[in-house]
This record gives sequence, structure tokens and C-alpha cells, in this order.
Amino acid sequence: MWLRHMSYLIIANIERIDATEFIVLNAYDDAGQLADSVIKPFEGIPAAVDLIRDGMYVLNQMHFEVYTSNPKLYGSLIAIPGAAVSLKHRDQTVDTRASIEQVFDIMRELYEIQPIEPLPTLSKWRKRLFIMVQKLADKLKGAGKYEI
Repeated sequence: MWLRHMSYLIIANIERIDATEFIVLNAYDDAGQLADSVIKPFEGIPAAVDLIRDGMYVLNQMHFEVYTSNPKLYGSLIAIPGAAVSLKHRDQTVDTRASIEQVFDIMRELYEIQPIEPLPTLSKWRKRLFIMVQKLADKLKGAGKYEI
């Protein structure tokens, strides 16, 4: 009978606060307890991979699992020796979103993130005019007969 040694699990994703991206890492120990959580401004995939590698080195873990919902992050992480990486559905990595929501106000203040102003809704007359101009443009194009 084979006994499986439980390894550390990192759930890693790139999360947003308005237009600002952050790398969020939640590291769980072999007992399933949250051992570490890191939230930093996202500086690119290579920096995120280094952050994960460094985090596991600090925790003295040479073999670990990583769950992510980000395909680009997944593609870069599979090159790390000792990392068992899985691309998961967003429902299985939702704890990274919860982590950033807990510190939402602090991050907004710390990094001086300005909220994105929503665009006003288009008035009815502008919407009708836009639709008419769009239909006219489609007729001028010949409904796909001509290359523009």
C-alpha cells in the first residue's frame, strides 16, 4: 500500500482592484491550514513565478502543488521542478478573490488606486441614431460583399 505524502498547496491568481492587477498567493500546509498569504502588485508572469518559487524556498518546500485559473501563469509554472501545477476552474480558486476583497480598502489606499468611473448610459435618441448609422454603414459595405 502506497502512502501519499501531503504537500503544500499554493492557490495563485492575478486579481484586480479596478484597473490595477495584483498577484495573490495563498499557501496551505500539509494539514490544509493557511500557512502564508501574499498580495503584491502584479509585475508580470516571470516575477509571479519567482515569488512562488521563493515562497516555497522560505517554507522549505521543494515539492508542492499549485492551483491557478490563469492559463499564462499555468504555462510558466509547469517549468518549475518539484511543482505539480493544475489549471483549475475559477470556482476552485475563489479564495484568492476572497483574500484580496478582505484587504480591498487597504490596497486601494496603499497603492492610491482610483475607482474607475462608469460611463453614463446612452440616451434613447443617441442609441436610435447610432443604430441607424450602423445599418447605413452595413448597407454601404454591401452586407459583406466588399472588403473594407
